[in-house]
Amino acid sequence: MPPGILTGLKVLVVDDEPDNRQFLMLALQQCGATATAAASAAEAIDILQQSPPDILVSDIGMPVEDGYWLIRKVRSSESDKIKRLPAVALTAYASEQDRERAIATGYNEHLTKPIDPALFAAVLAKLTNLH
Repeated sequence: MPPGILTGLKVLVVDDEPDNRQFLMLALQQCGATATAAASAAEAIDILQQSPPDILVSDIGMPVEDGYWLIRKVRSSESDKIKRLPAVALTAYASEQDRERAIATGYNEHLTKPIDPALFAAVLAKLTNLH
């Protein structure tokens, strides 16, 4: 994975699992991105409204509000910048139906855990037109 492939990119990582959040934050920082973490969908909405990132990366399976709830809130935002935000779903649910549901709900891409850091960086670069 080329260091610096995501230089200048602001990423919001949403995952209720601290180890996953830490892993993703580290992978993003190693690629040059600036990453902000949220432990819940509700926290993510607050961050989005205060300081919209360039891309959203969210776990699907979270307690209370899940990743589907989050992307519906994002896509129905009154802010064009938030509404059009590229978004990647991260999930342990790897079936074709899970992928189709994530895309149909509003995610641009669906990646299964465990995440391959090189693939992860390439997908973010593609969705944000960095490369």
